[in-house]
Amino acid sequence: MIQVGKHRLTVPIGFSSKIGVSFNLLGRAGIFDFFKVCFHEQRFLIKFYPYS
Repeated sequence: MIQVGKHRLTVPIGFSSKIGVSFNLLGRAGIFDFFKVCFHEQRFLIKFYPYS
C-alpha cells in the first residue's frame, strides 16, 4: 500500500536506492492509472496529480 497525500492505494510500486537511476522508482504499473506523474530530473522531484 502507498499513500500519496490523502489517497491510499494498493498498487505494485516500490523504490530502491540500489538500482542507480535518478528516481529509483520500481513497479510503475498501476500508479499511472490513478495519478498523472511528473518527473523533474534536475530537482530529483516527483509530483503526483490525482485523476478525479
